[in-house]
Amino acid sequence: MGHKNTLVELEDEVRNIRERSEIKETYLLSLWGNYFSGPTALELEQKHGMTRDDFNVLFTLAATGPLSASKICILTGRPKNSISRAVIKLTNSDHLIREVAAGDRRKAYLRLTGKGLELYHSVLPIYTRRRDEMLAALTPNERRRLNDLLLKAIYSPGNWSRSY
Repeated sequence: MGHKNTLVELEDEVRNIRERSEIKETYLLSLWGNYFSGPTALELEQKHGMTRDDFNVLFTLAATGPLSASKICILTGRPKNSISRAVIKLTNSDHLIREVAAGDRRKAYLRLTGKGLELYHSVLPIYTRRRDEMLAALTPNERRRLNDLLLKAIYSPGNWSRSY
Protein backbone atom coordinates (compact mmCIF):
# COMPACT_ATOMS: atom_id res chain seq x y z
CA MET A 1 0.00 0.00 0.00
CA GLY A 2 1.26 3.51 -0.84
CA HIS A 3 2.15 6.33 1.50
CA LYS A 4 -0.83 8.22 2.95
CA ASN A 5 -0.55 11.94 2.23
CA THR A 6 -3.83 13.51 3.36
CA LEU A 7 -6.01 13.58 6.45
CA VAL A 8 -8.79 11.89 4.48
CA GLU A 9 -6.44 8.96 3.86
CA LEU A 10 -5.64 8.89 7.58
CA GLU A 11 -9.28 8.84 8.66
CA ASP A 12 -8.80 5.92 11.06
CA GLU A 13 -5.89 7.63 12.80
CA VAL A 14 -7.77 10.93 13.10
CA ARG A 15 -10.79 9.06 14.50
CA ASN A 16 -8.53 7.41 17.10
CA ILE A 17 -7.25 10.82 18.18
CA ARG A 18 -10.80 12.21 18.34
CA GLU A 19 -12.05 9.26 20.38
CA ARG A 20 -9.07 8.67 22.69
CA SER A 21 -7.37 12.00 23.23
CA GLU A 22 -7.88 14.14 26.32
CA ILE A 23 -7.23 17.24 24.20
CA LYS A 24 -9.22 16.36 21.08
CA GLU A 25 -10.95 19.75 20.73
CA THR A 26 -7.74 21.74 20.95
CA TYR A 27 -5.99 19.19 18.73
CA LEU A 28 -8.58 19.80 16.02
CA LEU A 29 -8.28 23.57 16.36
CA SER A 30 -4.50 23.33 16.23
CA LEU A 31 -4.61 20.96 13.27
CA TRP A 32 -6.96 23.27 11.38
CA GLY A 33 -4.78 26.27 12.23
CA ASN A 34 -1.63 24.48 11.08
CA TYR A 35 -3.20 23.53 7.75
CA PHE A 36 -4.26 27.15 7.31
CA SER A 37 -1.10 28.93 8.45
CA GLY A 38 1.51 26.55 7.03
CA PRO A 39 0.60 26.79 3.33
CA THR A 40 -0.26 30.49 3.54
CA ALA A 41 3.04 31.30 5.27
CA LEU A 42 4.98 29.31 2.67
CA GLU A 43 3.28 31.10 -0.24
CA LEU A 44 3.71 34.47 1.47
CA GLU A 45 7.44 33.83 1.91
CA GLN A 46 7.98 32.47 -1.60
CA LYS A 47 6.01 35.14 -3.48
CA HIS A 48 6.52 38.22 -1.32
CA GLY A 49 9.48 37.56 1.02
CA MET A 50 7.19 38.10 4.01
CA THR A 51 6.73 36.19 7.24
CA ARG A 52 3.45 35.24 8.84
CA ASP A 53 4.06 37.89 11.49
CA ASP A 54 4.57 40.55 8.83
CA PHE A 55 1.09 39.68 7.59
CA ASN A 56 -0.33 39.53 11.12
CA VAL A 57 0.79 43.11 11.74
CA LEU A 58 -0.57 44.33 8.38
CA PHE A 59 -3.86 42.48 8.88
CA THR A 60 -4.43 43.79 12.40
CA LEU A 61 -3.67 47.40 11.54
CA ALA A 62 -5.75 47.25 8.35
CA ALA A 63 -8.71 45.97 10.38
CA THR A 64 -8.38 48.22 13.44
CA GLY A 65 -6.41 51.32 12.59
CA PRO A 66 -3.49 52.55 14.74
CA LEU A 67 -2.52 50.28 17.65
CA SER A 68 0.35 49.63 20.01
CA ALA A 69 2.60 46.64 19.36
CA SER A 70 1.46 45.07 22.64
CA LYS A 71 -2.17 45.14 21.49
CA ILE A 72 -1.16 43.52 18.20
CA CYS A 73 0.46 40.71 20.23
CA ILE A 74 -2.79 40.13 22.11
CA LEU A 75 -4.97 40.31 18.98
CA THR A 76 -2.79 37.85 17.06
CA GLY A 77 -1.74 35.52 19.87
CA ARG A 78 1.88 35.93 18.80
CA PRO A 79 4.93 36.49 21.01
CA LYS A 80 6.28 39.99 21.54
CA ASN A 81 9.65 39.20 19.97
CA SER A 82 8.01 37.94 16.75
CA ILE A 83 5.77 40.98 16.42
CA SER A 84 8.68 43.28 17.26
CA ARG A 85 10.77 41.82 14.41
CA ALA A 86 7.88 42.29 11.98
CA VAL A 87 7.30 45.87 13.15
CA ILE A 88 10.98 46.74 12.66
CA LYS A 89 11.01 45.18 9.18
CA LEU A 90 7.76 46.86 8.10
CA THR A 91 8.82 50.22 9.53
CA ASN A 92 12.20 50.07 7.78
CA SER A 93 10.47 49.26 4.48
CA ASP A 94 8.05 52.21 4.87
CA HIS A 95 4.97 50.00 5.29
CA LEU A 96 4.39 51.25 8.85
CA ILE A 97 4.83 54.48 10.74
CA ARG A 98 5.43 54.61 14.47
CA GLU A 99 3.69 57.63 16.03
CA VAL A 100 4.27 58.81 19.59
CA ALA A 101 1.06 59.47 21.55
CA ALA A 102 0.33 63.17 21.97
CA GLY A 103 -0.24 63.11 25.73
CA ASP A 104 2.27 60.44 26.68
CA ARG A 105 5.62 60.17 24.91
CA ARG A 106 6.12 56.67 26.40
CA LYS A 107 3.30 55.31 24.24
CA ALA A 108 3.70 54.67 20.53
CA TYR A 109 1.11 53.63 17.99
CA LEU A 110 1.70 51.87 14.71
CA ARG A 111 -0.12 52.92 11.58
CA LEU A 112 -0.09 51.53 8.05
CA THR A 113 1.24 53.79 5.33
CA GLY A 114 -0.38 53.84 1.89
CA LYS A 115 2.39 51.47 0.79
CA GLY A 116 1.55 49.16 3.71
CA LEU A 117 -2.15 49.11 2.89
CA GLU A 118 -1.32 48.37 -0.75
CA LEU A 119 0.91 45.47 0.32
CA TYR A 120 -1.83 44.13 2.60
CA HIS A 121 -4.38 44.13 -0.24
CA SER A 122 -1.91 42.47 -2.60
CA VAL A 123 -1.26 39.50 -0.25
CA LEU A 124 -4.77 39.12 1.20
CA PRO A 125 -5.94 36.79 -1.64
CA ILE A 126 -3.46 34.14 -0.39
CA TYR A 127 -5.49 34.00 2.82
CA THR A 128 -8.97 34.30 1.35
CA ARG A 129 -8.29 31.50 -1.15
CA ARG A 130 -7.06 29.18 1.60
CA ARG A 131 -10.00 30.09 3.85
CA ASP A 132 -12.43 29.33 1.03
CA GLU A 133 -10.75 25.97 0.34
CA MET A 134 -10.85 24.96 3.98
CA LEU A 135 -14.44 26.06 4.62
CA ALA A 136 -15.89 24.82 1.31
CA ALA A 137 -17.69 21.90 3.00
CA LEU A 138 -19.63 24.24 5.32
CA THR A 139 -22.86 25.99 4.45
CA PRO A 140 -23.09 29.74 5.08
CA ASN A 141 -25.13 28.98 8.22
CA GLU A 142 -22.50 26.50 9.47
CA ARG A 143 -19.78 29.07 8.85
CA ARG A 144 -21.69 31.61 10.97
CA ARG A 145 -22.16 28.99 13.73
CA LEU A 146 -18.46 28.14 13.65
CA ASN A 147 -17.60 31.83 13.94
CA ASP A 148 -20.07 32.28 16.81
CA LEU A 149 -18.68 29.29 18.73
CA LEU A 150 -15.09 30.44 18.28
CA LEU A 151 -16.00 33.93 19.48
CA LYS A 152 -17.79 32.46 22.50
CA ALA A 153 -14.66 30.50 23.42
CA ILE A 154 -12.38 33.50 22.81
CA TYR A 155 -14.45 35.81 25.01
CA SER A 156 -14.84 33.29 27.82
CA PRO A 157 -13.65 34.35 31.27
CA GLY A 158 -10.09 33.57 32.22
CA ASN A 159 -6.57 34.64 31.48
CA TRP A 160 -5.72 32.11 28.81
CA SER A 161 -5.41 34.80 26.11
CA ARG A 162 -2.65 36.91 27.67
CA SER A 163 0.20 37.79 25.37
CA TYR A 164 3.42 35.82 25.78
